[in-house]
Amino acid sequence: METRKIKPDKRKGAWQRGCTTEITYPRPARDADGVWSCTIERIERSCSTPGHVASMHVHRDEEILTCIRAGTILHIDSMGHEEKLCLGRVMLVDAGATFYHEERTLGRDPVNGYHIYFRPDQGGLEPLVQLLEAGSPPLNEWRLLASEAGTPLVLRSQADVYDGRFTAGSHHFPMEGTGMAPRILLVFEGTLRVGGERFQAVDILALAAEDRTFQIDAAADLLLIHDRAKFPATSRR
Repeated sequence: METRKIKPDKRKGAWQRGCTTEITYPRPARDADGVWSCTIERIERSCSTPGHVASMHVHRDEEILTCIRAGTILHIDSMGHEEKLCLGRVMLVDAGATFYHEERTLGRDPVNGYHIYFRPDQGGLEPLVQLLEAGSPPLNEWRLLASEAGTPLVLRSQADVYDGRFTAGSHHFPMEGTGMAPRILLVFEGTLRVGGERFQAVDILALAAEDRTFQIDAAADLLLIHDRAKFPATSRR
């Protein structure tokens, strides 16, 4: 399989109503036993105008990683949290059995951000909210932001999440301990080349197993997800 760009599966909302969202469902790999490898449920890229409110709504048995790229939102939830999220502040929500939250676009600037939804290993867990003052990503190296243990954000899903900011030149993807796990790359900012193909900001890529390096043409902010989950094909939603 070659590295490929994953196009959004659908779009919802309208700029005139204050918010637009692109929804991408990464295509999982299936082995000879009919087992899917895909803990990433979906990726949502949203843009909202000042004053827009995504009113209180429910989530169940999902982990949601929120990365704001521009602007500020106010997160309010059923556990009593009220947190401002902006560039450099990352939130991980495990909805558990039942979790409600609301998002309000603050200030005078539009918000551009990502919600990445993971499938937890178990359903019906107690909800959990984690907030990380991540700051700027490290320069020319990968930072392990979230995993099942020993990381600033702890996932209940079988995934590893890395980020980094890279300048012009050749760089390596983190490979240790990943085996043949599918890898999804989000290009937050900048341009890069993988396997001879050029990609740019807001692209979402499914990386080929053989791709070990990438070439940066200009400074780029990247988010990389190693998907280590295995689910029977019959359980896929």
